[in-house]
Amino acid sequence: MQQPENEQAQQRDRYITFDGLDCDHNAETLVAAVRRHIAETDEARQWADYFSNKFIEKERLGVDDLFFVGSQLNNLYSYFEELEDEPMQELLYQVEQECC
Repeated sequence: MQQPENEQAQQRDRYITFDGLDCDHNAETLVAAVRRHIAETDEARQWADYFSNKFIEKERLGVDDLFFVGSQLNNLYSYFEELEDEPMQELLYQVEQECC
């Protein structure tokens, strides 16, 4: 008998396997949201400058989006909180719990 999806999600454990955890896609979604916010708003200009520089560094180092998100967790929480982007705050928390 197959378990309901919510039970499967509760049983996923990154310490056992990343199967079923969409870490890469979720990290890509978070990075895309930061880039979108930077392009669309003049709010939080200091964050825009900060993340623009971090994206340059990310490219120079050749790290993926999941590594980037993991290394910027606190800054991303602050940024999304300042912008009141609750869906991205929730996704960031999910990525932190499942993937970092």
